[in-house]
Amino acid sequence: MKKILVPTDFSDSAQNALDFAIDIAKDDNALVYILHVIEYPIGATIDPIGVSIVQPTDTEIIDTLTKNAREKMEVLHNKYQDLAVVTKTFVDIGTPYLGIVEKISDENIDLVIMGSHGAKGFKEFFIGSNAEKVVRHSPCPVITLKDTIDKNNIKDIVFASDFKELSDDVIEHLKEVQKTFEAQLHFVKINTPNNFEKDRVNNELIKQMIEQHKFDNCTYNVYNDVYEEDGLIHYAEDNDVDMIAMATHGRTGISHLISGSIAEDVVNHAKRPVWTYHINKN
Repeated sequence: MKKILVPTDFSDSAQNALDFAIDIAKDDNALVYILHVIEYPIGATIDPIGVSIVQPTDTEIIDTLTKNAREKMEVLHNKYQDLAVVTKTFVDIGTPYLGIVEKISDENIDLVIMGSHGAKGFKEFFIGSNAEKVVRHSPCPVITLKDTIDKNNIKDIVFASDFKELSDDVIEHLKEVQKTFEAQLHFVKINTPNNFEKDRVNNELIKQMIEQHKFDNCTYNVYNDVYEEDGLIHYAEDNDVDMIAMATHGRTGISHLISGSIAEDVVNHAKRPVWTYHINKN
């Protein structure tokens, strides 16, 4: 892992994500890219027939926002210099999630770490669709978190799938996250009434996958619940695991892995950090 991107709106949760990224970077000798995207503000006027017309506001507002953001970025950049972690800062203007995804591609980012809740009101950045869209569209793994997390406390990671089709790409990224945290992996199939299979069938599938890909330091389980997203969160709570991991695609329901909508629900509702990797099915 060479490059970590941390999107920030300068909120507490974004700071938590940055601190977490710095801890990982220190151990992996990685670069940390800090990105703030200024969402272009718009104003509305009413034309003579009563139709609302949306138009850009004065460019002076953008200049002020940019100046303030760069000053805050300089503070962040200076904060970590004594830790021997190289940071690069960016202030862009546009749609937040599109700016994040573009930066991932432009800089060949290996991992995104972001807060899943941002500031309130007009400073809102990560709440709702922006975080979900990054998870859905990022070409590299994304870790979302809400609270302060110590990297050294990530000892157990649960990975959910139906284990019928795990690509080599998913396996490679999963082994990398396990190595990064030196954690035990808990493979789990969430059994639901709509996608029910016998435990002996599920257990055999997971066991074969573990043997085929030579995973070490892992367990495998089947967990019953009404819905996949609830089952995954409940399994993590019942077994006190430290991080949830999923490979996602944009389909509805589960066909091969965990659907994008389920992943986004887990990101929004889980109290633990969530690692996601979006599979490009093109």
